[in-house]
Parts: sequence; structure tokens; C-alpha cells
Amino acid sequence: MLREKPSLNPSLIVFDMLREKPSLNPSLIVFSTILTYIAIASILRITTQNLKREFRFYFAKACCKIILNKNDKVEKMKYLFLLLSSYNKYLQRNLKIEINDIKKIYSIILSKETNQQIEIIESICASLEGDKLKLARYLSSLQKIPESEFYIKVSLFEQLKPIGAFLAAVITIIISIMI
Repeated sequence: MLREKPSLNPSLIVFDMLREKPSLNPSLIVFSTILTYIAIASILRITTQNLKREFRFYFAKACCKIILNKNDKVEKMKYLFLLLSSYNKYLQRNLKIEINDIKKIYSIILSKETNQQIEIIESICASLEGDKLKLARYLSSLQKIPESEFYIKVSLFEQLKPIGAFLAAVITIIISIMI
């Protein structure tokens, strides 16, 4: 009987290498080294982008462009929430204030009819052009509360939270590389 030669799947080759003695397989060492460099480069790229003060504002603008291209209502709402959350982080970072009850804004938008939601989304996207605080003023008018109650000062704990999360991730990666 003749046996057919099995086709070689690249992912199966890697798993076969893992079953062998990994310390003696130079291909596996090269592969894991490349993956480590890719992970480190990705983390450094994300970190450097997040360190820029304007990153969250431009991320919100990018979410707006995605929203305008989506047809699915659920997808639009997902990116709208990302947009508003990112804009809130922009305000936290640059002005040391944040929107008092951003979840209330989410519920206001979700409770509107579809036509009104489309108008609100278009107004939010238009507010992101030009003046960077125009969206904050628009959201304040949407919630129908005075601007003095719309913003709250960010606590020291809230300011240190992202630093703690970053340090936890970096320490975990360093430990995993060392082991």
C-alpha cells in the first residue's frame, strides 16, 4: 500500500518542534526570539503613542471616522462609547478634569430614536473638528446640566491608576522574559 505524503502545515511544524527537545532546536529558539522582539516592539510603540498628550483626542476622531463607515447600529454604539471614553481620558490627561457621569450620556444616546441617534453622532463628529473643547460643550448641552456640574476634578488615585496598570504589565513581561 502506498501512503500519501501529508501536507505540511506551518503551525503543525511549530507544534512538532515543541514536542521535541526545545532547548536543542535552533529553529524554535529563533522563532521565540522573533516573537519576543515583536512583542517588545509592539509594547514600545503603544507606550510611545499613549505618552503623547493628544493621542486620545486623535483616537476619538478615528473612532468617529469608523462610526460613519459602519452600518450596524450595535457596532456604531460600540465605537461611540470608545470615542466618548477616549475623549474623557483626553480631558483627564490634559485638563485634569473629567465628565462627571459619562454613563448617563451613554444612556441618553441609547434611549433616543434611531434618527435622533444619527443626528447626535453626526453632531459629535462635527464637534471634534476644530476646537478641542467643542465636544465637551456639546455633551454638556446634551445632558442639560450646567457646565459647573458637568465636570469633576480628577482625584490623585485616578491619575495614578494608568501608571500602576502600565507598571504591572511591564513587570510581568520582564519577569516572563527572565524566566
